[in-house]
Amino acid sequence: MDVPPAHGPRLRVDISGIGRHTARMIEPGEPAASPRHGPYEIQETPGPVAWCRCGRSRYQPYCDGSHAGTGLEPVIVDVDAPGPVRWCGCKATSTPPYCDDRHCEGAATERDPRPS
Repeated sequence: MDVPPAHGPRLRVDISGIGRHTARMIEPGEPAASPRHGPYEIQETPGPVAWCRCGRSRYQPYCDGSHAGTGLEPVIVDVDAPGPVRWCGCKATSTPPYCDDRHCEGAATERDPRPS
């Protein structure tokens, strides 16, 4: 399996076939994993995006199917226009999948390393 680099081409995830992975079920009230304490600011192109809600994806902030068995599903967003999107990295936002800055004060923003 070829592994795309972090923030490489956006993953277009078909979640209908997910279920081959083994993962521990996240208990009610248990928070999702928090891969970073700041937003991912990425220049997006129009189209559907699957934002990782569980925090287990190796390709943050995008879903890679690692949530299988956790009881959490990705948030599917249709990006309308090209431009910057501030995806939540801490997974505790009140406005999923977007960062609300509430939990990330003082954290650095990871900017998209791809050339514009």
